[in-house]
Amino acid sequence: MYGSSNPSPAPLATPELEPAPSPGEAIERSLRAQAEGDEAAYRRVVVFRPPGGYMDVSLRAQFAGARLHRAVRECGVTGKRVADARSTADAAANAHALEGRNDRVLGR
Repeated sequence: MYGSSNPSPAPLATPELEPAPSPGEAIERSLRAQAEGDEAAYRRVVVFRPPGGYMDVSLRAQFAGARLHRAVRECGVTGKRVADARSTADAAANAHALEGRNDRVLGR
């Protein structure tokens, strides 16, 4: 990443995986791994060369979300709405009240 003193990690070697026979197959492999939430499989088929810090962090966040969703599904966690969405009039009134409060704080 920019300004970082840590160098980007080197791409992982994957000798057990043959290169995809076509660009379409390469895309299909990466999309399949993403859809299955399989970070190890994704890292076997996609290599980020330095500087790839942003992509690596983005990838970690994406698969962390997939792991969370999988855990929620496996544990049978369900949620319920705790409040209804506010009406447009309520949202406008709240925005106006906040604007007035900001004006007082800023001495306008």
